[in-house]
Order: sequence, then structure tokens, then C-alpha cells
Amino acid sequence: ADVVRVYIDPGSKFMTVDELMDLESKLILIQRKEDNSADLEQFFDTLRAARCVADLLLALRQVGSTQYAKCSVVFPCNVNVVAALQRLAKDMGCKLEESKTEIETCRQQFYCVNYYTTRQLLMLRKEFGMIRSGAAHS
Repeated sequence: ADVVRVYIDPGSKFMTVDELMDLESKLILIQRKEDNSADLEQFFDTLRAARCVADLLLALRQVGSTQYAKCSVVFPCNVNVVAALQRLAKDMGCKLEESKTEIETCRQQFYCVNYYTTRQLLMLRKEFGMIRSGAAHS
């Protein structure tokens, strides 16, 4: 699943992070030939901020945090997208550190969970939730 999808306008196709990085490479070549570097710098700043958010989303998923599991961010045209993405990244970075601290505390308190990876613990949590709700029948 893609972490970041960018819609240029309603109804247009989305661009994945890989496609945006490819576009960035092409724009760097164009930037050397063109004189409109301010627009390209704005694009590069936005792309860097979006990649930072994507990296944080992956890190949060890896440590088992579900807070941003269905994160969807839409920015209207009149918003400073770079600043908004940087604020989101800062919040996500704080949550990541909190999650890591919480996991470390739990692993110290309940030594037996150290035998499992975070991914395995998440799967167990999901399965126990299904059993608890009566969704899983033998």
C-alpha cells in the first residue's frame, strides 16, 4: 500500500512517492535550464516534507502505533502546505517517541513479550480482539 498519494486536482490520477521522486529528478534537470527556481524550490520543500511524513508513518506502523493508521490529509490551496506538513511531522515524531517509550516499558514489565516481534504482537492483539468480540469461531 502506498503511504503518500498526491492528487493534483479532483479526478486526476494520484502520484506515489516513487513517481514524485522521479518527477523531482526530472525537475532538477529542468531547474538548471530554467529561471523559475522559486516554484521548483517550493515543490522540493513540499516533497521533502511529504517524504518526512511518509517515513514517520512507516516508523509508527512498524512500532505498532495505530493512531495514524488511516491518516488522510487534504490541504486547500490557500494553506502553506510545507508548514502544515512540518507541524504534522513534529506531532507524529512526538507520538513515535511516546510509542517507543511505551513499548520499552511494556517489554520491561512483561518480559515474556520479548519473545515476539512487534508485528507478531499486533497480530495477536488483532486475533484476541476477534475472539473477544466473538468474530472468530472454531
